[in-house]
Amino acid sequence: MSLELHDVSCGYSGRKKSGLVFVKVSLVFPNKGLLCVLGKSGSGKSTLLFLLAGFLKPLKGQVMRDKNQSFSFVLQDNGLMAGLKAQENVSLPLLLRGKKEKERERFALEAMKVFGIEGLKDKKPAEMSGGECLRVGLARALAHGGEIVLADEPTGALDSENALKAMELLKEISKTRLVVCVTHNHRLAYGFADYIALVGNGTIKYEREYGIARETPRKLPVGKGKARIGDSLKTNLAMIRGKTGRFFSASLAVGLALGALLLSLTFGANAKAAAIQLTSNYYADDVLRMSRTTNVSQTNGMALTRQEELQEDDREFLGSRWDAAFFPPLSFFLPDTLRIRNDGKTADVSMEPSFGSGNLKVGENPDEFNEIVINESLCNEMDIKATDAMGMTFPLKVMKEVPLIVGESTVQGTYSLDVDLAVVGVAAEQAAFNSPVAFYDYRLARDYLGAVSVSPELGLTVEETLVRGEYLNSSLRSYSTLVVSPDALKIHEYFRDENDSYGIVAKSRALDARQAVRELIEAISSLASVFLSLICLVAFFLELVAVSTIVAEEKRDFAIARAFCPSSRAFWLFSFGLKDLMFLGSALAMMTFYCLGWFLGRKLLSDMLLPMSLLSFSLPIFSLVVLSSYALAFFASLAPLLRISGKGMVLSLRSER
Repeated sequence: MSLELHDVSCGYSGRKKSGLVFVKVSLVFPNKGLLCVLGKSGSGKSTLLFLLAGFLKPLKGQVMRDKNQSFSFVLQDNGLMAGLKAQENVSLPLLLRGKKEKERERFALEAMKVFGIEGLKDKKPAEMSGGECLRVGLARALAHGGEIVLADEPTGALDSENALKAMELLKEISKTRLVVCVTHNHRLAYGFADYIALVGNGTIKYEREYGIARETPRKLPVGKGKARIGDSLKTNLAMIRGKTGRFFSASLAVGLALGALLLSLTFGANAKAAAIQLTSNYYADDVLRMSRTTNVSQTNGMALTRQEELQEDDREFLGSRWDAAFFPPLSFFLPDTLRIRNDGKTADVSMEPSFGSGNLKVGENPDEFNEIVINESLCNEMDIKATDAMGMTFPLKVMKEVPLIVGESTVQGTYSLDVDLAVVGVAAEQAAFNSPVAFYDYRLARDYLGAVSVSPELGLTVEETLVRGEYLNSSLRSYSTLVVSPDALKIHEYFRDENDSYGIVAKSRALDARQAVRELIEAISSLASVFLSLICLVAFFLELVAVSTIVAEEKRDFAIARAFCPSSRAFWLFSFGLKDLMFLGSALAMMTFYCLGWFLGRKLLSDMLLPMSLLSFSLPIFSLVVLSSYALAFFASLAPLLRISGKGMVLSLRSER
């Protein structure tokens, strides 16, 4: 299929000059030969070239071309990229089609030999004369192998001698393909052209025509590939020559912000593990104190309540959903708190039941009822070292008048306990998150108390007292049931959320402390993450501004790359080398900052006695932040590159306005 215009109308709008450039123009182009286009400035000569190449779409009509037709370009200033050497400029179209380096070099050198410039292969445009640059531009058009060469004022910036040589070279190229040359030089046009087309007043017409050639020109293997990633990165880096400091500074800012955000999110993700480690001492995390809330009386809108042991139906409900064992409390016979004194110092200590061994700093687990484990908070409160606490004893004296049911009568019995509690171990913990506690082994205490008669006169045991007379002494005294379950955390969370519905309270000193620590760490992490996310957005806009200005300054180079790309998709894939460079820069900065923060953070956490688990690596979070880095780089490069398309590209390439 030949190249043809069918009733084409084309124009511009939204600019200082607007209106139609062509009105219902029809023209059939030859398959080879030199066609010179003449006309006044602004008549539409360059517009014609961009219509033929497909960079501009007609308002009406059609540009008929073979879908496999390819175009080469020769521009007024030769369109050479200042950051590339002569050979690299010549081989640029081949790079954009994914040709391998050795193949590109071979084609480029062959084309340069045609114009006698193979000795200039390692020189950059600034090191060559205007005539030499023109030859490089012509060699690039030849190496590209397109069936049609579009030349926009190739002699406009040359002296008469070099202009004559340029037309001779174009004439030589036109022997095997069509060359459409826009020029103001009538003398050269009429001296070399096979065809003369005049542009003006919205029309295009042949003035001189030797017959439309129909011979098929020699077709070279241009290809429809895409630039390789390595070549794309290298070429894009050359295109932003002299601006890499500004470019990578913006990427560095994004990378540092993302690295800080990664550390913050890592803290939040590891809050649960850290909370467990911080509260992992002798607290039994599988033990719950559970009770049912009961209204005792209500007067003038005020209700008095007490906590009662779980009823039979409560236990059945719990047992049907979770694996749980139920034990009666010993708080009736052992105090919930104990006040101890040592060398003039006093501390109020919570008495906590433990069902198993804990994380001991020193010492061992209790073997007898009167043996206890204390925590480091108690040591700090009493101003003693953990090792000095071993073997210390604390007096425990309990004496109660116990109302008992004997037969049909209620009588008073006496319960007394007088023992010395010996410290056999100190639980390792982060003292800042706990209050003074003494842990006793629940099973040992229960066995011991069960063998003691509450009242020698009546001979009732502790177990019988719990069943028969526990609630007789006070209508306001609260009691609970100890529930031991591997699902303690689930039960705790369930009744914390559903307390109003069931009227059941589940308490655990271990789980409450763990939840408080976790919420504190997550709150700090969330605040830091919000702040750092805002910093990331600011860094992204800085990156966007930097890339936009760089692309604006180098828009000519990007437009040239677009002109030689086989398709819009190939151009986007190539130009997104900017995105890859930004991503690599920010990812490197992010990883450097993260690793540095990780090493310094471990030292800081160690000094603060906080767990190393706060810095544990999280693959999902790392992947999320890396993807965010990629997305920021993508959008930062997308916006400015959108300008190098359609009319934006045309305005960057055209030699006349």
